[in-house]
Amino acid sequence: MPHRAHHPILTAVIAVALAATVPATASSQPTSASARTANTPHERLAREIYAELIGINTVDSVGSSTRAARAMARRFIAAGFPAQDVRVVLHPADSTKGNLIVRYRGPADSKVRPILLLAHIDVVAALRSDWPRDPFTLHEENGFFYGRGTADDKAMAAIFVANLLRYKAEGWKSNRDLILALTAAEESGVDNGVELLLKDHRALIDAEYAINEGGGGVLAVAGNSVRPLYQAVQAAEKVYEDFTLTVRNSGGHSSVPRPDNAIYTLVNGLARLARFSFPVELNPVSRAMLERSASVERPELAAAMRVIAANPADSGAAAILSKEPRYNSLLRTTCVATRLAGGHAYNALPQTATANVNCRIAPTSSAAVTLATLRRVLADTSISISFLTQTRELFPESTKPVDPKVLEAVTAITREMWGDIPVIPTMSTGATDGRFLRAAGIPTYGTSGLFSVPGETNSHGRDEKLRTRSFYEGLAFLDALVRRMGSPARVAEAQPKNDLHWTYSGHGGPAEWGTLSPAFASCSAGREQSPINIPAGAPLSVRSPRFSYAPSGLHIVNNGHTVQANYDAGSAVELDGIRYDLLQFHLHSPSEHTVSGQHRAAELHLVHRNANGNLAVVGVFLREGAANAAYEGVIRNLPRAAGDSISKHDVKIDANLLLPAERSHWSYTGSLTTPPCSEGVSWLVMKTPVELSRAQIAALTSLLHDNARPVQPLGARTISGKQ
Repeated sequence: MPHRAHHPILTAVIAVALAATVPATASSQPTSASARTANTPHERLAREIYAELIGINTVDSVGSSTRAARAMARRFIAAGFPAQDVRVVLHPADSTKGNLIVRYRGPADSKVRPILLLAHIDVVAALRSDWPRDPFTLHEENGFFYGRGTADDKAMAAIFVANLLRYKAEGWKSNRDLILALTAAEESGVDNGVELLLKDHRALIDAEYAINEGGGGVLAVAGNSVRPLYQAVQAAEKVYEDFTLTVRNSGGHSSVPRPDNAIYTLVNGLARLARFSFPVELNPVSRAMLERSASVERPELAAAMRVIAANPADSGAAAILSKEPRYNSLLRTTCVATRLAGGHAYNALPQTATANVNCRIAPTSSAAVTLATLRRVLADTSISISFLTQTRELFPESTKPVDPKVLEAVTAITREMWGDIPVIPTMSTGATDGRFLRAAGIPTYGTSGLFSVPGETNSHGRDEKLRTRSFYEGLAFLDALVRRMGSPARVAEAQPKNDLHWTYSGHGGPAEWGTLSPAFASCSAGREQSPINIPAGAPLSVRSPRFSYAPSGLHIVNNGHTVQANYDAGSAVELDGIRYDLLQFHLHSPSEHTVSGQHRAAELHLVHRNANGNLAVVGVFLREGAANAAYEGVIRNLPRAAGDSISKHDVKIDANLLLPAERSHWSYTGSLTTPPCSEGVSWLVMKTPVELSRAQIAALTSLLHDNARPVQPLGARTISGKQ
C-alpha cells in the first residue's frame, strides 16, 4: 500500500463545494485566528498531552509510534488504570509500530457493547529544512497550533486521552466499556495497526461502533468574520484499487510503422475509458449527503440533488451533477488513468505500453465488477488488465446510514455549541482506517467537532496547523458525545427493564408518567397532549403533504414498549413547504387515537423531524381485512424479546405502501404519546384505515400487549384548523 495516497482528515465532498462560495482559497487562508487559550485544568491537561504527542516523531521508518504509545500508556497507569486494561501491541514485523489499547470499564453486567475511540498517532514526513519552525514541537502562534500531526491526527488522539483520564479522575462511568485505540501506520499503510488488531486481537477492539477521524466542521470566512457552516459525519468511504493495462507486440523499426502500434492501441482504449461513465450507484449515506447538502448548494445543483436522491435513475439530474467533478465522484465508481509508459527506444516501434488506472469504487460494488466493466469498456482483447497488487482492498459488509442515536447526539451537541447548522452524513472518496473496521462489521463514524476552513490545516504539508479554538471546542464536543452515548439513558433505550419503569398499566402507568421524572412533567402538566379522540364531523385538513419515501432496509428493534423500525436516510414528507425527514415508524395496539370514541385494531406512527428539530407524526389506523404484503416484511421479522433487534438489508420496506391510497386526514398540534410527552408535534391522522389480515393483526397484537396511551383532552385546540 505505499503507493496509495491516503488522506487521513478527508474534507467531505460538500466542503469543496462550499469552498467555492467562501472567499478564502488555498492561497488566501487566514494567517491569524481568534486566539483561545487553555482556561481550565482539563484544557491545560489536553494541551500538555497534545504537546507531548507532537513532540514525539512518529514518521514511518525514521520515527516511532511505539514511543508515543508507551508515553500515553504511562499516563493511564499513573492515573490508576489497571495494567491489564492498558496494552501496547507491537507489530511483529516492526517494533517501532506500536499500538495502544486502553479499556475504561463500565458495569460488569452491561449488555451494551463498547464504543471504540480511534485515532492514529503516526504522521507523514516533515523535513526541518522546509519548515520555519521545528515540526516536532508544538507551537502556538496567531490563534493556531503548528506542528506535524496537529490536525492529522494527534489532536483527536490527545483529546481522547485527556477525556478518558478525566472520566477516571471524576469517577464517571459509562453504561458500557469505552475502548481507546491509538494506532500506527495509517499514513503508510504498511504494517497497519488497525489491520493487525482486527486480525490478531479482535477482542481488544470489538465494539458496537467506532468514533474516528474523517468528519468534522467546516468554517466560512468572509472578511474578518468566521462562521460555522456545517458539521460532517463520515459514515462511508469509496474503495481504492489500481489496475495495470498492458499492450505487447513484437515491435520493429520505426521507419516501417505498423497499424498495431502498442501505444496507439493503449491510448485508443484509454480514450474509450475517458468517454465512459459508470452508472449512478447511491447508498444510504451518499443519498443522505446529497439531500442534506442541497440546503447549502446553488439552486440548480440543489434541485438535481433532491431529484437523484429520490430517483437515482434520473438521467437529467445525473447529467447536471456529473458536470461537477466533486459530485461526479460521489455518484458513481470512477476510474482514471494516472500513469503512462511505453516504448524502449526513440527509433523503435514500442513492444510494450502500460498505464495505471486508479479506481475509487462505490462501496456497494466490488473489484470484480469494476474489472469486468473495464474489460467491456476497453473493448480490445490485446489490452490485458490486471490488479497492480496481489492484496485486495476489503469492501464493507454493508453501507448503512448513520445510527440514528449517533446522528441525534451529534446534531444535538452541534446545535448547543454552534447553533442551527446542518449535520451532514458524508461518504469520502479517499480512505481512513475506518474502512478496515467497516469491512469487519464495526460501523465507524468520522466526527470530531474540529472546525476549519477548507484547506486551511494543510495536513501532510508544510506548516500543518489547527485553530486553538477548534482544539478546545473539539475537546468539549467529543467529551459531550461520549458522555451522551455512554449515559445511563442510552441503556434505557436498549434495555427497558433498567429505565424509569414507565408502563401502560398499573404502577408506572400513564396516570403516573408525569411523576416518574422531572423530564416527564409534560405528561401530566401539558395542555396539548396526544392522542385525542376525533369526534364525528371533525373537519378534514386542507393541508397537502407531499410524501417522498424511498424503500428502506429493515432495521427493527423491540424496545420493550413497541417495535420500532428505523428508516434509512433520504425519505421525507413536505408539510407547508417544510421538509421533515422520516426517522422511524412504530406500532400501537389498539389504536391510540379514536374516532367517535372507537379504537381500531392498531395504529402505525411514522415519525419525522425537520432541520430545526420539530417533529411531525403521521398516524395510520390498521383494521382487519385483506392480507397486506407491504406489512409482511415487518410482521415476519418482529423481534420477540425486549432489547432484541433485527437488521436485514435484503428485506425492503416501502413507507409509501404503509399509507392508505386515499390520504385525506385530520391534523392537529399535539405531543409524543410516550414519555417525555414533548409537545409541539404536528399530527396528521389518516382517515382511511389500512387493512391487514386477521393473522397479521394477531401477530402484532400478541406482541404489543395494549401499548396505547389513553386519549387526552382536546382543550382549546382545534382539529384541522390553522396549525
